[in-house]
Amino acid sequence: MDQGREPLRILFVDYSIGFGGATKSMALTLREVPDVEPFVLTSQTPEIREYWYGAWPTYSFRRLINYRTTWKVREFLERRRVPSPLRWLVLKALAGVDTLVSIMHTARIVWLCKRKRIQVVHLVTGLGPPEALVGARLANIPTVVHMRSFYQHSGRIPDKYMPAMVVGCSNAVRDTFLERTGAKIRAATIPDVIQSSLFPDDPQVREQQRARWNIKPDDIVVGIFGRVIEWKGQREFVQAMLLAMDEDPRLIGMIVGDASDGTRAYFDEVKALIRESRHASRFVLTGYITEVEAVYSAVDIVVHSSIEPEPNGMVVQEGMAAGRPVIAADAGGPLELIEHGTHGYLIDPMDFRAVSNAIVELARDPALRCRLGAAARQRALERYDIPVAARQLRAAYDLLGPDAKVRPIAAVTAAL
Repeated sequence: MDQGREPLRILFVDYSIGFGGATKSMALTLREVPDVEPFVLTSQTPEIREYWYGAWPTYSFRRLINYRTTWKVREFLERRRVPSPLRWLVLKALAGVDTLVSIMHTARIVWLCKRKRIQVVHLVTGLGPPEALVGARLANIPTVVHMRSFYQHSGRIPDKYMPAMVVGCSNAVRDTFLERTGAKIRAATIPDVIQSSLFPDDPQVREQQRARWNIKPDDIVVGIFGRVIEWKGQREFVQAMLLAMDEDPRLIGMIVGDASDGTRAYFDEVKALIRESRHASRFVLTGYITEVEAVYSAVDIVVHSSIEPEPNGMVVQEGMAAGRPVIAADAGGPLELIEHGTHGYLIDPMDFRAVSNAIVELARDPALRCRLGAAARQRALERYDIPVAARQLRAAYDLLGPDAKVRPIAAVTAAL
């Protein structure tokens, strides 16, 4: 902390429910960002809130009535085939309650900002919730909106609710927001972070992890990590792996993760695809793992197979930090994370034969795996480690001020 400089008091608003990259990345960054006094307003479950945000003053937000409540009610009404008039009545009642809750929490945010002398409100998960934007406006406090997904809407945001700055987890995310909103505000790109110390190059850890999953010393393990949900591409991963297994009997496919947000049917489909193949015994399904970093040591190749453009691609970064070559989807954030042929490969995940060929090539060439993996780890340490992002975030806050809507965007990006 700079001597004589008061820490910046920032209210971080995390409107996500359930563990994800936004919560993890922000919590890790906050541990090292200099000259900041964080306060956290979150909708997370008590367990996640305590584990990730327990080091700072934390306040609960919209725990009962939130976007997931609405989603679950709609799903229930559709699943039970509730008559249209009754469905309309239930949804109208829910909307009314939601409005009252919104008013109440807007007032609470204004009170919290005044009480704690907040200087910046930082929305961790995009423009939601609206209470944060409105509350910050009423308290006359600048807002920073952290976009970790592509902005889907079009049209201008009302000037009075326009944030002072947008931070994208990739250039693609940042530019999409600016283009679709027409915003002329400060903008920066700060990729999500990895904790490099959790990815040691330790043969003993590798041996322990491989023994945990009954993996033989000569097996070549290819892993896909993340929530098992359709757009993450586990099905496409399996299809590519089955082709690769026809070519190399040493290959093992590992799926690390579990169903998410009502996608059990999709995971069942993926399991059926494995079960009905002739290589069923060569797949390992680990389920959800809390401390997943150690599992990367068990694999030899990491595959990122998202069939929709990934905003950032934390799995890509984690695979790089673990010193593994990464075969990533050639769209969205991964295009900015790795260079094709230097840190891994960028391939269309729907081209099963191309993905399979890349897997087989890497499986048969340990020297190539070592060279790409070493380059990937070096890049991860230089660009995606926590201290790097922490410094970038603090530099972004320093750019806030009365001239926020005047400074050229290019100057902001260069300053970071």
